[in-house]
Amino acid sequence: MAVMSCVGQAIFTKAEEIYLERFIDKELLDWSKQKKFKPLLLRGARQVGKTFTVRKLAKNFDNFIEINFESNPEFRDIFKPNLDAHRISRAISGITLEKIVPGKTLLFFKIKFDCKQGYNN
Repeated sequence: MAVMSCVGQAIFTKAEEIYLERFIDKELLDWSKQKKFKPLLLRGARQVGKTFTVRKLAKNFDNFIEINFESNPEFRDIFKPNLDAHRISRAISGITLEKIVPGKTLLFFKIKFDCKQGYNN
């Protein structure tokens, strides 16, 4: 599992948004182009743009599923029986009604430290 931190580089603007381009953007794009994905842990201080950066990366995928364990606590239960990735994928697809396609779907778990079962294993 790779661990990366967000650090800023330069500011550019578009009509609808201001985005602080981060050094990590290129690293994440390189990660997304790998033939075989490994889980990625993106960590950093609160309110530095981790979620926004992942949502920007998601534009490079056909599908994007974001699961926020704080606002959707029902997702916590999918980790309880076991941590079988295929079973968890099917459960997430069933709840979100989105198909998870390997290499085409970015699955983003937004985890706070109080939801550690899926994070620690």
